[in-house]
Amino acid sequence: MIKLSKRLYMVSSLLDKGNVICDVGCDHAYLPIYLIDNGLFHKAIAMDIKKGPLDKAVENIIKYDMESVVETRQSDGVRNLKKMETDAMTICGMGGNVMMHIFEDGEDVLRDISQIILQPQSEYMKLYGFLCNNGYSIEDEVCTKDSNKFYFAWKIRNAGNNSQMLNDDLINLEFYYSDILLERRDEIYREYLVSYYNSIRKAADNMIIGSPDNYRLDILRKEMETIDRMIIKYNR
Repeated sequence: MIKLSKRLYMVSSLLDKGNVICDVGCDHAYLPIYLIDNGLFHKAIAMDIKKGPLDKAVENIIKYDMESVVETRQSDGVRNLKKMETDAMTICGMGGNVMMHIFEDGEDVLRDISQIILQPQSEYMKLYGFLCNNGYSIEDEVCTKDSNKFYFAWKIRNAGNNSQMLNDDLINLEFYYSDILLERRDEIYREYLVSYYNSIRKAADNMIIGSPDNYRLDILRKEMETIDRMIIKYNR
């Protein structure tokens, strides 16, 4: 049985059982192999923009005797996926800007998929705002820490006119602000907030000494104030 990293296991934990899963940015196809091996899906489409990762994926598919149930495709985003070809999708391990490109380019395909799991590596709030503005809502989310790095995964749905709204102050934050994880008092998320706070406080202290007129100083102070308020909620 294949063993997933904490990051990919986190992604798998958000998925409900389905028929076909499409993994965009599949890398070595560990996730779709795991999902089929554990009975969550019957078939999978593993896609990546680069041939190298797909070659590694094919090696693993053969190794775990999955040739009849896992198909590979070289694709920029979801360009080589047809409408209604899958009922679930994971998009993992890429920046928020790349994910926005995938959604803009493949809107017709993505709208009909019942469950989509995203695991962005950066531009969290920019991506969050984009999704809200395009009719999606975050239904659930989880986080984990692996090799001293923090990772977040979102389960999103097409909410149409009932999508969430995000104010500009949150969209402009450089750290990940999560109401869901905050309400749960998630301890890994708290650790993330404290870690980020300490890093920007150090940066702010250096700016006060070296360049007190730097415009970023106000940005960092506002972020620290936001995190202070969030940490207070954990102590209530």
